[in-house]
Amino acid sequence: MQTWQLWTAGEVLREVKGIEPLLASWEKSIHPAQVRLRVYLERLMSVLKPLPPVQKGLFLHLEVDVHESDRLLHYYDLENYLTPLFGRRWLDSSHFVFVSATKRVGGGSHFFLGFAKPVEELGVMDGWGHFSCSAGSGTGEKQWKAGLKADLAASKPQLLPPGPVEVHLAWRCSPMRNWVNLWKPTGDAMGPVLGESVQRGFNPKDDRIVSLGLHLNVDRRAGYSVDVGMWWRPAGVARE
Repeated sequence: MQTWQLWTAGEVLREVKGIEPLLASWEKSIHPAQVRLRVYLERLMSVLKPLPPVQKGLFLHLEVDVHESDRLLHYYDLENYLTPLFGRRWLDSSHFVFVSATKRVGGGSHFFLGFAKPVEELGVMDGWGHFSCSAGSGTGEKQWKAGLKADLAASKPQLLPPGPVEVHLAWRCSPMRNWVNLWKPTGDAMGPVLGESVQRGFNPKDDRIVSLGLHLNVDRRAGYSVDVGMWWRPAGVARE
């Protein structure tokens, strides 16, 4: 397995305050939840766009104020805040190599967009657990994430203790692939690390992720195959 290139936020080009983030909605297009989501995205894009005239290398970071402490570890999944921001009408995912989010109580919500910069891989000395594998093709099929979950379980990771956690996910894939479509199936496979609400299926306790980093490694030789990297630790672990 090749080493991973991870990213962090660099120069900030846009900062947006005063817009309340909304979660993804799977209702019909005329449902009030979908209407609210479209209005929110249109307002947000009016201040985030146009994107800089670069082909690659941007980051987006979202700080979510969930307002109430009981929302910090239950239901308000960070990935569900991030996914709606990308699409044909919204942000073009091919421009981004790093997308991240944190959630907290108080302080207001903020959006940041700018240039990503490279960082070293996350290390065991800083409390990070790690897993990597060649997950193959067929990422839209149930058996893809089932295989990923089985490989993760076979590596015998230590189950994270109850409470808030930090997670980073990385993918090595073709530039022709929309990497946003890899976010949810990969997260769904993390039950062996995060714990699961239901033992069968794909029900990881990912709502307790309070810091999430998503990293893209482009490989023009990858074809249809995808490599996956995962890092995790309890939130608030101090560096040595």
